[in-house]
Amino acid sequence: MLIMKFGGSVLKDIAGFQSMLSIVQAYKNEKLLIVISALDISTRILSKALLIASQGLLDQAQELILQLIEKHRVLAETLFGDSKGYDTYRELLDSHKKRLYKILHGVSITKEISGRVQDLFISHGELLALECVHHFIESHNIQHSVIDAREIIITDNRFGSARPYREFTKQHVQDTLLPLFNHNNILITHGFIASDEQGNTTTMGTESSNLTASLLGSLLPASEIIIWTDIEGIRNSDPKYIENTQCIRNMSYQQAERLANQGLKVIHVSMLEDPSKSGIPVTIKSAFNPHGESTTITHQENTSLQIMINIAHNEQKYFVLPDDVLKKNNTQLLIIQSSHPSIKEELIHRMSYDYSPDISCAISYYADVHLVWGNKSYIDTLQMSLFNNFLLEESIL
Repeated sequence: MLIMKFGGSVLKDIAGFQSMLSIVQAYKNEKLLIVISALDISTRILSKALLIASQGLLDQAQELILQLIEKHRVLAETLFGDSKGYDTYRELLDSHKKRLYKILHGVSITKEISGRVQDLFISHGELLALECVHHFIESHNIQHSVIDAREIIITDNRFGSARPYREFTKQHVQDTLLPLFNHNNILITHGFIASDEQGNTTTMGTESSNLTASLLGSLLPASEIIIWTDIEGIRNSDPKYIENTQCIRNMSYQQAERLANQGLKVIHVSMLEDPSKSGIPVTIKSAFNPHGESTTITHQENTSLQIMINIAHNEQKYFVLPDDVLKKNNTQLLIIQSSHPSIKEELIHRMSYDYSPDISCAISYYADVHLVWGNKSYIDTLQMSLFNNFLLEESIL
């Protein structure tokens, strides 16, 4: 049995859905549990609408929801508009819109957002996505079963960051989820959301669709958990800024946890606990190139791990250095805080074209922070060069 999770970075347009379909068709003779995330930035839009409503701006909040519903409708029309499932999905969208409007109206009056209300409200991103995927693959005659994860995963009531009760969840997996495979090889559900013991909808934190996949994969158990994203594995630097990055083919759960703690978004810290205990491999692959490079996380440590990524997480800046940077003699670290675009271009050029064992650099998701490390004399020369070229306009720490 395989667990596959498709994230919002994949399920954001027609190309992403077609890629998912090709993958599912390739594996349709195996037992698959597919975990679906909200489409693209749906969760952020829902959160924003709720916040705006709490400020008394009901019309603006409802307009965001209207745009979100329309985006789902247009996508559905393109994907399966000529199937009988399209009319059903349109009715579902209308029903969800009315529920969301009702919640927004109440929040606009009270000017308060409780944790319970927020989790219920933003859960609609996953609910809409699951139904969209269901009708899409149904229109291609792929037999499957659908189950609401809230019927399986039971959590505490810490809304926004709920933790699963594994024993309760395990019982539901055995009694409710597993029997569904007697009818179809493919089962789809959504990530991120669950329910507490009173039946209230809960969410398990940022990027916790991966947690859903790893938790259910460990309880089934699965032979592998595959996280499908829009990049080919974990790269040695941010591919949004650096050309010709290299894939880190393998790493241990402990090494992956360190990266997750530093803020690497593709890995959620809590998603590693269950696979690590069960020894189930977790693989990061690109849905747009399924046979391309990938990263597999197991108990085997990568002794030559070279990670050159720096990441912003919760508005804090974290720098993930190669494991051996601080072990090398005569190595100096330089942090550059700069809004000057030429500095960023200079560093990207050096990383892409002048890279050598003497210098490495990482470019921040934030435009104003860069990291450079390497041979002390080379770093001193670079620092002086930058200082002379840009004078005191920039802060070089």
